[in-house]
Amino acid sequence: MKKSNKYQIYQVVVSGLLLSLSFVLGMISKLVPFFRMPSGGGISLAMIPLSFVGLILGPIYGLVSGFLYGLFNMLIDGAFSWGFPSILLDYFLSYSSAFVCGFFRKYFYKKKIWSVVVSLSLFIVLRFFFHFLSGVILYNPYIDETGIMFSLPAVLYSTIYNLGYLLPTFIISLLVSLMIIQPIFRLFNNNIFLTLGKKYYDKENDHSSIEIILYYLILISFVSMIISFAFNVSYDEMTINFSFLAIISLIISTYALINSVYLIYFMDENEYKKELIRYKVFKTNYRLHISNIILIIPIITLSITSICLNYL
Repeated sequence: MKKSNKYQIYQVVVSGLLLSLSFVLGMISKLVPFFRMPSGGGISLAMIPLSFVGLILGPIYGLVSGFLYGLFNMLIDGAFSWGFPSILLDYFLSYSSAFVCGFFRKYFYKKKIWSVVVSLSLFIVLRFFFHFLSGVILYNPYIDETGIMFSLPAVLYSTIYNLGYLLPTFIISLLVSLMIIQPIFRLFNNNIFLTLGKKYYDKENDHSSIEIILYYLILISFVSMIISFAFNVSYDEMTINFSFLAIISLIISTYALINSVYLIYFMDENEYKKELIRYKVFKTNYRLHISNIILIIPIITLSITSICLNYL
């Protein structure tokens, strides 16, 4: 069997197993009454295998697995009757946030325990953000008669309600993950993990990891900026626009710009000149950072334009 075919098979097998485990854990949580919240949501360990999909296989597999789990969860809950905002925010976007775990894949294969802690933390923060927005959108008409989207009652209600199950979920998920992390690290000597994580054991590839992350950030920023211009949803006599995504886009793109400029300024050309191949890597990375800057500047400009049009 060719190495590329074996690598792809391992990816599908591992993602399938972890996704199936997330389905099982999600179903178990639905069978325990005190794990469920009265208006949807509940304590669940399903995000543990979803986060490990990202840590083992990367952001794309984390995104797809999270999306599929969200779809499964939506069908089980019958959430299609709750309207588009809930489907989008509570299911698709919230669980697709597992992609963020993939940014720490390199450190996970280097057996850094903090990679699990940080990835789970970011995953739960993104989940809270989307569930919070859903709570404000869905329950605002019943809490505040003025129709103000982010009224104080709506914000407090959504914050308290979602923290009520997401905080215990995070604490339990983190404790369980820390309990099983050492046995998982011992599996790295297995042929499957050796194949999946081979490039992260090669120090020559360390220089490309930051560039890949920056491209992901630029992509997220670009998508957020586009949606902030074009995405509007009408719900219960209210028009909801996603102009706030322009602020997120501006923050991400500014961070990516600072990183690209920093890496260009501090790249040590003399170190790369020790070998011809490494010098070529230096030149390639230099061009990548320049292209990043060229991509980021119009995104920042358009994000500022969107903010001005919607808030000024």
